[in-house]
Amino acid sequence: MDLYKEKQKTQDIQHEQERQAVSAGIRCPHCGEINEPGALFCENCGSAIESGKCPSCGSPLPAGADFCEKCKSYVAKDKCSFCGAQMSADDAFCPECGAPRQGIVCPVCHTHNMFSFCSVCGTPLTEMASRQLVLAQQEPHYAQMNQIASDLRKLLHVIPVTTPGQMEKEKRNEELRERILDLLNQKPSLIHNDVPGFGLDKLALKDLIARKRKELQDILEETKTQPQASPVVARNYAMAHRPIGSSLGWKCNFKHAIHTGPFGCACPQMGGKWVVLDGLTETQVLDDK
Repeated sequence: MDLYKEKQKTQDIQHEQERQAVSAGIRCPHCGEINEPGALFCENCGSAIESGKCPSCGSPLPAGADFCEKCKSYVAKDKCSFCGAQMSADDAFCPECGAPRQGIVCPVCHTHNMFSFCSVCGTPLTEMASRQLVLAQQEPHYAQMNQIASDLRKLLHVIPVTTPGQMEKEKRNEELRERILDLLNQKPSLIHNDVPGFGLDKLALKDLIARKRKELQDILEETKTQPQASPVVARNYAMAHRPIGSSLGWKCNFKHAIHTGPFGCACPQMGGKWVVLDGLTETQVLDDK
C-alpha cells in the first residue's frame, strides 16, 4: 500500500512538473506547438521560434512577427505596414502603395494608424483596404451580420420594463400600432419601432440579447481568418469582416489571446476570429493592457 502511495505521489509530481513546463513553454508561431522554455526551434515542425528582439524595447520577437506586442511598435522596417511591399531604409513613402512610413491619421476619428484600417473606428485608410471592404460587402452574409450587430447594439441600450403596469401599457401600444397598420394597409416592416426588445422585462431582454450574441458569433465563425502568407493580408481580411459598431475582440491562433483587433497580434498570419464580448470576456482583452 505504501509503495502504491509512493508511486502515485511520484506520478502526481511528474504531472505537475509537466503542467508547469507547458504553461511556461513557448508556442511555435507556425504550428502552435508548445515547446520548452528557451527552445530556438520547434520540436514539431522544426521552424525557428524566435527571430530576434524588438529594436524599440528589446523584447523577444516570434519568428514572422512584424509587430511587437510589448511596446506596440511596427518592427518590419523593410516592409510597408499598409501593403507589405518591400521598402528601403531611405523610403519615406511606400514605392508600391504610396503610404507614408510614419503612418496615416484617420480622417474620421483622427487616430494615428500604422495599418490599412483604422484601429478605432475601422475606416479603410488605403486603396487596398477599400477594395478588401468592397469584396467583403459582396459576400451574402455581410448584410445579415451587420444587421444582427446593429440589433445587438440597440438591445444593449434598452431599459427593461419593471412593473405590470408598464408591460400592460406596452402591450396596448403594440395592439394599437397593429390596428393602425391594418387601417393603412401597410406591412409591419414599413412602419415599426426600430428598437428590438422594446417593452420586454429584464429576463426576456437578457434572453434576447444572448440569442443575438449567438447569432452574430455563428456568422463570425464562418468569416474567421485562415492562415495567410502575410500579416498584412490577414489584418486586412479580418478588419474588412468586422461588424460595424460591435463590442468585439479578435482571438488569435498565435497564442489564443483576445486582442482588440488583428493589429494587436504579433503574428496575425496564423489566423484568428472575431468573438462577441459579453462583459466576461472583455477582461481577457490583452493587447492594450
